[in-house]
Amino acid sequence: MHELTAFDAEPWRTEAHVAAELAGPANGELMLTAPHAASVGCSDPLDLLRPECDALPLLGRAEELAALEAWLGGTSALSIRRIVGRAGTGKTRLAIELCRRAEAQGWSAGFATLPAIEAAAEARHIRTRHALLVVVDRSEDRDRLPVECCARLGHGRPHGAPLRVLLLDRTPDGQAAWSDETGLLAEPMRLAGLRSLADRRALLGRAMALTARVAGLPPCPPPTSAALDSGEPLHLLLAALVAPHQDVAAALARTPAELAGELAERELIKLDAMALRQGFDPALMRHLVACVTLQDGCAFDAAPALVWQEAEAIGIHLPASAEHVADCLADALLAPDGATLEPLGPAPLGEAVLVREVARHAPERQAAIIDRALHRARHATAAKLRRTAELHGGNDPTHSAVVWSRQAGA
Repeated sequence: MHELTAFDAEPWRTEAHVAAELAGPANGELMLTAPHAASVGCSDPLDLLRPECDALPLLGRAEELAALEAWLGGTSALSIRRIVGRAGTGKTRLAIELCRRAEAQGWSAGFATLPAIEAAAEARHIRTRHALLVVVDRSEDRDRLPVECCARLGHGRPHGAPLRVLLLDRTPDGQAAWSDETGLLAEPMRLAGLRSLADRRALLGRAMALTARVAGLPPCPPPTSAALDSGEPLHLLLAALVAPHQDVAAALARTPAELAGELAERELIKLDAMALRQGFDPALMRHLVACVTLQDGCAFDAAPALVWQEAEAIGIHLPASAEHVADCLADALLAPDGATLEPLGPAPLGEAVLVREVARHAPERQAAIIDRALHRARHATAAKLRRTAELHGGNDPTHSAVVWSRQAGA
């Protein structure tokens, strides 16, 4: 086992997760998550949308993987590279596979937050003597990239032990908001949809078969005539999840946002039932879940304040103390660490719930909901709104998600 500390967790971390990581090893040792070492398979159809579940083999990315492995094997001691692509093109899944392959070649590999990298760079202390691959998800959420920080991270490395930093970036035009004056940043890899029709059909067919098996439904034959104009993995996976309930061709004709919206309605029905069992208004449960998702999660000990503030603002009577309602909310959202409420996931579904629940209010109240979330967690809320607008707003400047994103300055 490599000396570099690694623990099994999701690569997506809320601000509370980051704070816990940075409060960890006092020596500044870099903490990595290792989703590639903790694959749990698929126990729920929605796991298809969770890259860390590794529900299906990676299809149609042989060329990209070969290029990334060549980058790993380059002669430079330190190199930084970006994978740029829209939400749902498979950046995280590709990075997880690269980590797996790197470890098979003797590397230490995993995901890290930028704050964790900054802390380790400040201490200049990484114990591992192995070659090291560090993946940073959602790098577009930062208004600056500490390329110089990554350079400092490499200063304390043993001679001959290369360091590679891979940035996953959803910037639509591929233009980074930050600049690189070190020359360490390699040309970005632009990830688009699956090019091959055979790969598209294979992904859709496998996803449909897995959805039916996990849901206990009769097997659904892979489509032979459905239009597969979209090669984005997210669109194909969402269509596979909806297909058991309607014709697959009709599912493929809908947008990813529409498909996510249908899945969100099913999740909202589950939340309603949970609220009724716990004895309070389902509208309150829906609203609170949307608010936690809006700010990309929150610390559990901060949840009662959020509950009280939101109930007061939207005029819903609390059936019990704010602490009790927060405990009920935790039944739906509590993270494995027991200290954090996570955003509703998977992300496309959670963002669809967020859009539906906030947009049902009048515009003035929508703006107030966004303002309160920005006050509680400005950076996380702005980043979540930017991602939500990308999937749900499209090119419509009047769409609610786009309006909220502008309000947040995202």
